[in-house]
Amino acid sequence: MLSYLRLIFFIPIIFLSACYDRKEACLDTFAANYDVTGDDACSGCCTFPSLVLEFTHYNGDSIYKATDTLINDHLQEYVIEDVRYYLSDFTLFQGDSSHTIREKIATENNKIIIANDMKIMRSVDGELNIGTVRLYGKFDSLSFHLGLTEEITNNSFVGLPSNHVLLQNNKLKNSIGETAYFTLKYKRLSPVMDTVSQNIYITDRPNFTALKSGTVITSTKGTKISYPLKLIIRCYCRILT
Repeated sequence: MLSYLRLIFFIPIIFLSACYDRKEACLDTFAANYDVTGDDACSGCCTFPSLVLEFTHYNGDSIYKATDTLINDHLQEYVIEDVRYYLSDFTLFQGDSSHTIREKIATENNKIIIANDMKIMRSVDGELNIGTVRLYGKFDSLSFHLGLTEEITNNSFVGLPSNHVLLQNNKLKNSIGETAYFTLKYKRLSPVMDTVSQNIYITDRPNFTALKSGTVITSTKGTKISYPLKLIIRCYCRILT
């Protein structure tokens, strides 16, 4: 009789456990879609917040507009129609810790693997998405390079998407196809009015050091990290003569 009772007791337990389906979900607590009810970690389903730069471009003390009439020291009137330049090598700092974005690019055979954070910034853009980070909280500062580092320019990276800024078709270039690190388009209005826009190109790789913004910001889990930056566009009179 005792054995019979034990058999009846265990049958429901076996039946219930057989009906339970384990839940696959994002188990990374830094992710925006972290699921506390998940049993098994999913593959590639976690979503992380983006590092987004919010730019305000200035020309001198005024906010830049492509239609503004400017006057240089020689009383020449002109407009700066467009400015473009590379930004790369972004690092976020939290106390003594530094963090780069999660996406990576690599050379052949993975000899060099770096953060996939090189971007072309345009003066007409107010926002630039750099990539995703596995972070949230208080950030003390942000550093980056104006231009491209030697590690980027001295190597070829494979498997890049068709819209990547390092591919030949998407690079900044001068009129003969050389890579440019900075471009500026302007038009004189007086005393001589240009019939077409003039272009300035910097093709020599600049020896740029890392720039650093000491602005302190705080983000909450699952939300984008928006970093405000103020950049000044200066057009020297000698380019207009």
